Amino acid sequence: MKRSQFLRIAGVSLCQPALDASAAAPEPGEKPELRIGIIADCQYADCDNSPDGKRLYRKSIQKLEAAVGKFNDMGDLDFVVHLGDMIDRDFPSYQAVMPIYNKLKATRYQVLGNHDFSVKDEEKARVPAALGMQKTYYSWTKGKWRFAVLDGSDLSTYGHASGSEKRLAAEAFLKASKKPLADYNGGLGTAQIAWLREQLTAARDAGQQVILFCHYPIQPPSSLNLWNAAEVTDLLTSFHDVVRLWGNGHDHDGNYAAQGGIHFLNFRGMVDTENNALAVLEIYPDKIRVTGHDREPNRTLPFPAPDCPPERTEAKK
Repeated sequence: MKRSQFLRIAGVSLCQPALDASAAAPEPGEKPELRIGIIADCQYADCDNSPDGKRLYRKSIQKLEAAVGKFNDMGDLDFVVHLGDMIDRDFPSYQAVMPIYNKLKATRYQVLGNHDFSVKDEEKARVPAALGMQKTYYSWTKGKWRFAVLDGSDLSTYGHASGSEKRLAAEAFLKASKKPLADYNGGLGTAQIAWLREQLTAARDAGQQVILFCHYPIQPPSSLNLWNAAEVTDLLTSFHDVVRLWGNGHDHDGNYAAQGGIHFLNFRGMVDTENNALAVLEIYPDKIRVTGHDREPNRTLPFPAPDCPPERTEAKK
């Protein structure tokens, strides 16, 4: 048996609890501290399906309505997060989807994705406001938990108008990179990384646990990762005692890995296939239970996360 085959088999055995068909059934007497709704990559546009027939852009309206209806029927969610790419293209698309998302009864949050900026140059600065965002990266606390939304479009070519200072900085970053980087990904800027360090330090000082949301993955290694995924991973690993989960979208097929005591969970994209994709996170002192709906699977994510190889070794855009 080849070493890679052995590691793959061993990894599945060691990480079996992460993918758990019984995750939706809590043990007797268990009550979560928080319940959170998650969706990713609604990616609506009034256009025909993708050439491969996988991305059903117009059907995202019905899927988003169904997800909002499910979350509202639950009645006890602390908040809902959409993990980026609310639209696929064209600024008027926001007028179709945002009234639906805003029907959520729970507090709602947004994350910026690359397709959210698939609008005219003069419209790019209006994107955060169209999503109801006052800041592009921000944090909040609930109980002993601290949550942070990160902006992977901060350092990007698509997120800023041509000729702007931030656009030029991103172009320089791409040119200076020693490895090829895709222009549909992005990174965290220097100021945002400093802010993230401050957030993690404050959480440690306050005895809080941290969950981070971003559109882009940082683990496992992938062509879809943040440009500076290694730098961000190193920072999080240095706070492995407080960081519990990095949750993202972007890779519509989903993925999962764990290292350094941290879970890295890529939620599946709503826009793909006839089936929907959404999840509810139930947070306990010693774990997170992920109850998946439609394409999203159930999982149990214990604290600290046992090292686990990726479910998929390479993501494709």
